[in-house]
Amino acid sequence: MPWTALDEQSRLAAYERIARFTVGIAANNNLNIGTGVLVRQNENRCILTAAHVIRDCAPESLRFWLRPPAPMKEKAARDALDWEIGLTTEGTCLPVTLEGLDERLDIGVLRLDPAFELPDGPDFYNLVHSREFTPWPDAKLEGTSLYLFGFPTENSRMVGRDGSRAFHFLGAACLNRDYSCELNQSGWRSLPSIVSASKDFLIEYGSFLDKIEPHGFSGCGVWVMAETAGQRVWKPDPMLLGITHSYFRKSDILAATKISSIIEVTRTVISH
Repeated sequence: MPWTALDEQSRLAAYERIARFTVGIAANNNLNIGTGVLVRQNENRCILTAAHVIRDCAPESLRFWLRPPAPMKEKAARDALDWEIGLTTEGTCLPVTLEGLDERLDIGVLRLDPAFELPDGPDFYNLVHSREFTPWPDAKLEGTSLYLFGFPTENSRMVGRDGSRAFHFLGAACLNRDYSCELNQSGWRSLPSIVSASKDFLIEYGSFLDKIEPHGFSGCGVWVMAETAGQRVWKPDPMLLGITHSYFRKSDILAATKISSIIEVTRTVISH
């Protein structure tokens, strides 16, 4: 079927909503770039990311990029003009504490100060909405559109340096792929033992957006959309399916932690 203007509107609306729950993360003096997901579980509000993005980093040294209240612009950050960059290059400090790193799952949990209020634009995703995926209905996911929204390193622009610290203007990028049962049944043979079907799922990466490398997608959410019941106009309602953590160049595959493991590690880390 041909691509229509309605398809494009739906795609943009989906990513606008996903962006509300997404943050860019700069670590190690802004030399490492990753992505995080704003979530809440009961009264706790956290940022989830891949453990390796924030490993060996003091929480106060991290910088975050939150979704602005204005609509997003589809333009590569590396192509941004000087006047478009503005004064947000260094990112924002947030009052976070490191609650824990699960190296086996490659999941890191940063908890936000309960008194902190988000500015207009971003929001917290309620993990309870993803519980229906905890049994992992592999067959039911076949062909389902997966949406990734993150901050790949190559879609950033370095705008200054202070000694060893580089300052980047981060740009987000989108990736849309269909869930493949075949890939998730046979794709493990060529991958190392750090990933497994018990805790992870696989997504074909493929070249896109001028062949931007996926480094920086680590920690970004993998989302599916749902129709909002009772609405006269269809609205994309994103639900978190997993969090990406590894890229295997030879196979051109991304690995993501399943939501069941994410919910469990989040509950365990926060309760201690």
